[in-house]
Amino acid sequence: MLRGFSLIELLIVIAIIALISSIAIYNYSQGITRSKVSRAMAELRSIPSILATGKSIPEADPWGNPYLKNEPGGYYYSFGPDEKDDSGIILYDPTNGTKSLGDVYLP
Repeated sequence: MLRGFSLIELLIVIAIIALISSIAIYNYSQGITRSKVSRAMAELRSIPSILATGKSIPEADPWGNPYLKNEPGGYYYSFGPDEKDDSGIILYDPTNGTKSLGDVYLP
C-alpha cells in the first residue's frame, strides 16, 4: 500500500519554508543597506584626500543622490538609505556608534 503525506503535513512544511525564507530575505536586505552605508562612509573618508589632490569627489552616493556639503561644519554628507534630509539625524556616527535611519556623515 502506498503511503503519502497528508494535506496538513504539507501545509506545515510550506509554512516553515515560508517563515525561513522571509527571515533570510529580511537579513539579506539589511546586509545590502549595511554594505551601502559602509561604501558611503569610505567615500566620505576619502573626500579630503581627493580634494587635496585636485580631483573631483564621487558624483553620487550608493543610493544615487549627490554628496552634499554642510557649510557651517564644512563636512560632506549623504542623505542615506531613506534618501531624504533628516536634518542631522545620522545613520552611523563612528565616534559613538549611534545608528538610526537618517543621514550618513562623518564628523
